[in-house]
Amino acid sequence: NIYGGLGGAFFLPPNIPIYQPDGSLTKFSIFENPVAVAEFQDLNMKVNRILANVYGEWSIINGLKFKTSFSVDNNNVKEDAYWPTQMNEGAVVGGQGRSTVTVDDNVIWENILTYQKGLGGEHYLTVLLGQSVQTSDFERTQATGQRFPSNDFRRITSAATQFSTSSGTEWGISSFFGRLNYDFAGKYIVTVNVRRDGSSRFGEDNRWGTFPSIGAAWRLSQENFLKDNDLISELKLRASYGITGNQNGIDNFASRGLWTGGANYTTTAGTRPLQLANPELKWETTRQIDIGVDLGILDERVVFSFDWYNKYTEDLLLEVPLPPTTGFSSQFQNFGEIENEGWELTINATPVRNNNFSWDINFNIAHNEGVVRKLFAPIEVYNRSPFRYEEGVPLFSYWLHEQLYVDPANGNPVWRTVNGNSTTEAFNPNRDRFYVGNAQPDLFGGITNTITFKGLDFMMFWQYSFGNEQLHWNRFFQEHGGTRNTGFMTSQLDRWQNPGDITDIPRMTAANYAGNLRPSRFVEDGSYIRLKNIALGYTLPVNLTSKFGIQKLRLYVTGQNVITITDYTGLDPELTGPASNQLVQGMEFYTFPHARTFTGGITVSF
Repeated sequence: NIYGGLGGAFFLPPNIPIYQPDGSLTKFSIFENPVAVAEFQDLNMKVNRILANVYGEWSIINGLKFKTSFSVDNNNVKEDAYWPTQMNEGAVVGGQGRSTVTVDDNVIWENILTYQKGLGGEHYLTVLLGQSVQTSDFERTQATGQRFPSNDFRRITSAATQFSTSSGTEWGISSFFGRLNYDFAGKYIVTVNVRRDGSSRFGEDNRWGTFPSIGAAWRLSQENFLKDNDLISELKLRASYGITGNQNGIDNFASRGLWTGGANYTTTAGTRPLQLANPELKWETTRQIDIGVDLGILDERVVFSFDWYNKYTEDLLLEVPLPPTTGFSSQFQNFGEIENEGWELTINATPVRNNNFSWDINFNIAHNEGVVRKLFAPIEVYNRSPFRYEEGVPLFSYWLHEQLYVDPANGNPVWRTVNGNSTTEAFNPNRDRFYVGNAQPDLFGGITNTITFKGLDFMMFWQYSFGNEQLHWNRFFQEHGGTRNTGFMTSQLDRWQNPGDITDIPRMTAANYAGNLRPSRFVEDGSYIRLKNIALGYTLPVNLTSKFGIQKLRLYVTGQNVITITDYTGLDPELTGPASNQLVQGMEFYTFPHARTFTGGITVSF
């Protein structure tokens, strides 16, 4: 939120004091004084959540079992917020309060019939049939008040101006599924799955989708030529192919033409169109092939697992911009196709294991490349369109003005143009934009070390990403060369100042920092290595704790996001953009970084 405390800390110029001579907090344009946010903003949330599950099983005959289960997730949230007159949002309306009550109910009923049968010899068959229904009901009521007698009165009833809103939505999905599993001697395994899902989010003619899959495995280590091998303890080849469906990413009534109230004229209530219908909206489908191998050596002291996959997604569910002549800004459509191809290698090793000491290592490395394969028209995404999607282009690609260098003689940026001309005079900011990188890493993964020594236990997890580029979008507003009245980033100190200076920050003149320029210099190397989790614990000896009736007593301390090694100049190289937009990744825009957290505790078992 650029209007919150973090945005205020960036935008408030450092030459403006936090407090005025009379002791009041300085107000600055539309951005909040960060001290006012920290000290006076009043936000309270109370959550009551019930997670419950009940199930029953019936062994009908030998090998035939029926299970029914019913689960409920009831989430009630009450939020109270108050923005006092010391803050911009409260100052202009004499204080503003808001009270919100949200109820989110999810129910799942599932029935499964399972039959297991030995077919003689070493043949085994498992058949599963199932049915499930899931419903979700969401309601929200919100009351807002303005113009309070003073900041000591914060209930909505004390406000001179009061108004309220309410909203609600629901969705449901019904599923039927089956599985057939065949196993011969633990060596040859085949699994076939079929699902048929129906979602309320799609049009009546496309509500249901059928999604089959098949997988097979061959355990070579159970064959006679490897069964007693001293080196290889496990060797398995795996392959699978399947189709899955996706209904996420769209609104609950995305296929329907909707109207809304509130289009009032004086005291007369009115309605207006809200959403353009799309009865052809249907499931997004992904077909995937996976080929893998598992290898265990030295009695499973070292285990390798390698997978190669190819995922092809069709009928993407996207909110597509519409021409203004339609009267609507966008519509949910099945719009395009993308392909993801990659591989993943996992290594689990136990270098040492005895009665007093053990050391386990888990190492994971992966690569994924996503490319747009079909799109009816290019789509430019997010504020000022720094992302663009079109056929043949990698996912999450940046679409910016490519700055080649800064002229050492005069300090002006030199741009690439569509005509191949790199002179400033030939550059047209409305035309000359290019793909200048993307957020997809070349390699990513992690490594975990777990060590135990008598009562001590230690765990350390490092996470890494290499080759990804990060769009430091804060620089667009803070490296502004004096064209805005806000604070600067320290990168502005590296600007061109004298003939002969070598830098990528141009001289301070409005022409070099115009608001319609999106320079490629804001794209940085986002590679990083991070100590994501670390934990140290000690379990007291049982012969000591048992005297006090305690079965187990463990003391521990943990840390998260402890150390980060990166050349990225922003707050956090792991930031991936706004969660509300699935087409935006690898962008920092006044987003809070991941917190460095330390926790200590005691676990007691009786």
